[in-house]
Amino acid sequence: MPHLKILVVDDFIPWHEFVVEMFESEEADSNNFSFAVDGWEAVQKAHELQPDLILMDINLPVMDGFEAARKIRALSPRSKILFVSELRSREYIQGAFDAGASGYTLKSDANSDLFQGMAAALGDQQFISRSLRTGARVPIQANKAGRAALALVTTGAVSSAIQTTRRKNLSGERRRIFPRCLRIAPDFCHSLTIRLVV
Repeated sequence: MPHLKILVVDDFIPWHEFVVEMFESEEADSNNFSFAVDGWEAVQKAHELQPDLILMDINLPVMDGFEAARKIRALSPRSKILFVSELRSREYIQGAFDAGASGYTLKSDANSDLFQGMAAALGDQQFISRSLRTGARVPIQANKAGRAALALVTTGAVSSAIQTTRRKNLSGERRRIFPRCLRIAPDFCHSLTIRLVV
């Protein structure tokens, strides 16, 4: 990926480190990272920094990710927002697209989907995590911004731009453990310190 300004918004600090390490492993460490731990700080930093990409959690202190995303859309309209969460219900996915997101990625799918979701968002396409594409029981009501994402959910189709995005299979312990931990015990995983995640 080219040199990017990336704002990571999550109140779980080990997630910040995980994202940075994923980029370093991809030899893409020339990117400029900024961090916010609550929705209000995200809005302020997005306005100030005008990032290319924002990786946004939903459950944030002070202001939730949806409200922050709506405010950011007005203050930094060129910034692409990719929600990264472990919340799986259609209401959250729909809420993300209603708030102006380009995609929705599960943290537990980060190894396979984070870079694909980012590539899609930066390419003005919508993206939904692979675990959410198959077996969708209740269709999402797509608005104008979410129609392509709805197609991904209901058909499993993936754009050629996303299909050509490839990543190396990395051996970093954190890279393997963190998504697995989120799948098995998300509450426990979020209670870990950065040392325990390694």
